[in-house]
Amino acid sequence: MTEFNPSKILIPTDFSEISLLAIKHGGFLAKETNEELILLHVHHDPNIIQSIFSTSDTLKQKELAQTIDKEMEKINTILFSNFGITAKTIVKYGNPKKEIINVAKEVNATLIIMGTHGYGRLEEIVIGSNTLKVITNAPCPIMAISHPAHKLGFSNIVLPIDTSMHARQKVQFAIQFAKKFNATIHALALLTSSESHHEPSLKVMLNQVKKYAAESNVKVVTEVKTNVVNRAQATIDYVIKIESELIVITSDQDAEISQIYLGPYKQQILHLSPVPVITIQPKNVSATSMVMFGT
Repeated sequence: MTEFNPSKILIPTDFSEISLLAIKHGGFLAKETNEELILLHVHHDPNIIQSIFSTSDTLKQKELAQTIDKEMEKINTILFSNFGITAKTIVKYGNPKKEIINVAKEVNATLIIMGTHGYGRLEEIVIGSNTLKVITNAPCPIMAISHPAHKLGFSNIVLPIDTSMHARQKVQFAIQFAKKFNATIHALALLTSSESHHEPSLKVMLNQVKKYAAESNVKVVTEVKTNVVNRAQATIDYVIKIESELIVITSDQDAEISQIYLGPYKQQILHLSPVPVITIQPKNVSATSMVMFGT
């Protein structure tokens, strides 16, 4: 199972409005958990990148470096003003998706926070080009943000539950996260009209989540919704109904074939969610080791 083990938060930024939202959440989390905050900017203009490795156009290189440094300084000014935090800054040149993953590994990041758009107009239109590739391959959980938060902090966390083995792996992370912020977990099971036979097993799983969370003094509210037409939309409707501030889901490694998308449910959640979404990368485990959440 994946644990919420605060240490280092990595925030990729292209200085867009959506990446500044990620920085705001990162500043809050870093202050609350005493994590180190690391800002990463990846410059991906092919013409600039090519010139960096040549002796020509050094003036343009210096101007670019100065511009990036100034933007990083502005962000650090905001972070210090709002949260009393100064972030470490890293600048890379190349493919944003690859560099974000590489840097996350290099610094041993325990959480990546990033916007669902950025790094070019195409990516701003099609959710998935950067964020979903990073989510699929990142070495740690990722918090994806697409909308401004009404408030900073977490009091209600939605945890969608299904019958897959991967669904259980986010439970420990969600419980530890909820404990840190004294939040209530809302474990939500969603069944379509053709899946009614799964209801008994899902109720067993929901009870397991509740019992496991109780060991950490975390409150869990469970609910089963049947005859669901669109699981993602039903999740978002529930988030809005209970005024949740966070969703915790598990990424789908099977969708890695395309290297672009995670699958209909995850892609829709990231696209539609009005609140941050934390995605946990599944790990291979044996069926016997996952019978109970505490093992």
